[in-house]
Amino acid sequence: MWESVRQLVEYYDGPRIGIADFRGRPHRFVALSWGPEGPETGWTPDEDRFELTPVEEPDAEPVIARATFQAVDGAPKAGPGVDPTLEVCWHPLEGKDLP
Repeated sequence: MWESVRQLVEYYDGPRIGIADFRGRPHRFVALSWGPEGPETGWTPDEDRFELTPVEEPDAEPVIARATFQAVDGAPKAGPGVDPTLEVCWHPLEGKDLP
């Protein structure tokens, strides 16, 4: 199921930090390999695991999920320096799949 990406905070070869819906509710997402200094801290472009935290409950237990992002069908093409309009499909990880 595709859900809305509401805001992109950091985009580097794909979304890294932002707010997107997860199961219909807004969550903050952060790429697990994305350090506080950005790509200079060991980031790999093949890493697609994200930590999801509900916006309304920042102290809630985060969910770890893989993500597939795509441009929203029919959205205007983004120009240079403009983030594309995206949607995301989350694939929650459990047990042996967790870091």
